[in-house]
Amino acid sequence: MGMRRTPRIYSKRCCRRGGFTLPELAVSLAVMTVLMGSMAMAVFIATTAMGDGSSMATRVGEGAEALSSLVDELGTAEHLLERTATAIAFTVADRDGDDVEEVIRYEWSGTAGDPLARTYNYGDSKTILEDVHQFDLAYDVKTVTEEYPGPVVKSAEQVLASHDVGWLLDYVGIGPKDWLAQAFVPTLPDDALDWAVTRIAVYGRNADGSAGTLLVSAYRLGDDNTPTGDSLEDVEILSATLSDSASWIWAPFSTLTGLHPAQSLSIMFSGDLDHVARIIRDENGGVQCCRTYNSGSYWWCSTDKSIPFYLYGTYTTPGPVQTAVRDYVTATRISLQAGSSAGAYVTTTAQMLNRPEILTGLWETEFNVDPTLDHNGDGVDDWVSGDGTVFAAGGLVSGLWTPARFELDTSGPHDFTGLTTLSTRLRHIRAAGDPITIGANVDWTGGTCATISAQLSLESDSTQSLLLSDKIDSVTSSTLATLAGLPDGLIDLRLVIDAEADTVRLQVNGIHRGTFAYHTYTPSHDDRQVTIAVPAAKTAEFDFFSLRTGEAK
Repeated sequence: MGMRRTPRIYSKRCCRRGGFTLPELAVSLAVMTVLMGSMAMAVFIATTAMGDGSSMATRVGEGAEALSSLVDELGTAEHLLERTATAIAFTVADRDGDDVEEVIRYEWSGTAGDPLARTYNYGDSKTILEDVHQFDLAYDVKTVTEEYPGPVVKSAEQVLASHDVGWLLDYVGIGPKDWLAQAFVPTLPDDALDWAVTRIAVYGRNADGSAGTLLVSAYRLGDDNTPTGDSLEDVEILSATLSDSASWIWAPFSTLTGLHPAQSLSIMFSGDLDHVARIIRDENGGVQCCRTYNSGSYWWCSTDKSIPFYLYGTYTTPGPVQTAVRDYVTATRISLQAGSSAGAYVTTTAQMLNRPEILTGLWETEFNVDPTLDHNGDGVDDWVSGDGTVFAAGGLVSGLWTPARFELDTSGPHDFTGLTTLSTRLRHIRAAGDPITIGANVDWTGGTCATISAQLSLESDSTQSLLLSDKIDSVTSSTLATLAGLPDGLIDLRLVIDAEADTVRLQVNGIHRGTFAYHTYTPSHDDRQVTIAVPAAKTAEFDFFSLRTGEAK
């Protein structure tokens, strides 16, 4: 505090005039009378107040002192555990060296005359201010959004490529050496992400009652417009099922999925017997058609010949942008009335320097101490052993957890109906062993839930693979995504589970790997938890694990 400066007083001499006139004196006396009355009233009030131990001034000071303590502690709050108009509970950083946050709670019952109380680490409640007649808490909330691509949109089955039957036709016999191949270039929208083949129809017939098998095979289209590489999928059609007259021959496909929009195909026709079938070819129009008489040693291709065909399939396009919403408390506005006098009213604002997120559940560990302790300060151990065995602290070395066979479950139960964010850094360290599994039973609403699992495996080539799946029912799993070729080091895995949209976002090493719609089902269990399952000793390493779930919107 700086020195108090004495103000300068400037004077200027001027002409001196005589005393007051009579009107001036009358006005001055009237003003003095009012001032003297006001001063007398002020002296009376001050004298009365000073004579009472519960005076307004004293109560204001006591209220301000109580709020000062609350404001100081709220300023360093790490996490909010409770947030109402008359109570607030929060954690602050460890103060006693046990690596566990301290829990502080302030509460007023809402009944005029009851005290404002403070509880520390779930101990006995202590009164910090008697005779409170009002205590209101209001929260300034900052909303932070995370935008990312939503689940892709799959089109209905439709014709992606075709060539109608022309007027100049010829039959081409199919056999062990006589093959026919047709190039297909799909028609897709500009924003297509991938495409799939569901079935193809070509025009042909049985060849003189042959009893062999017609093989319809899909290949990538080479630069020379011939089939290249290995077959992507084969469909066998018994010749005996073909009509003796020309008609459409249908070949269904089931695994020709996830094709790049720029990827064209070649569909090849071959057989196990001579003239197993006859395929009609348009000799005067169409797109690239190729033929070989020596099992593909050499292809004769023509740009003006084509098999009449219809190629059916689907494609995917980007879904609408999805937004994850998280709320953070930036300040808490506090008002308090100490005593019955309305004048003993104090207001202030606590700035929340750490901007704690508004959560209904929090489980975090950096694996530098036993994770089954109460690290989030809610009075309950964060994690529990899934099989009842005692956590082996010997697996914690230099901030990494390399466990024996073990299962960690979040303490609960918890419904996980708000935005849930799971983040961890881990790796699998034994090839050919059972994978590490993180299973999340979330979105418990009306007797249904969703089960989302992430499994990480070390492969024989020293890369890791990730499988993300959900459940259709209590026993049937459905694959959402598979990632291969991940490095063998620690992997950053992040899942954003939006229970309102029924979707899960997958990020690996900071890269968006897709957003997927998940199934909900009626479970045969009531395991409202998230589980880390390590199937065998020394097969996994964990660096940290964080699970945060917000309020349902």
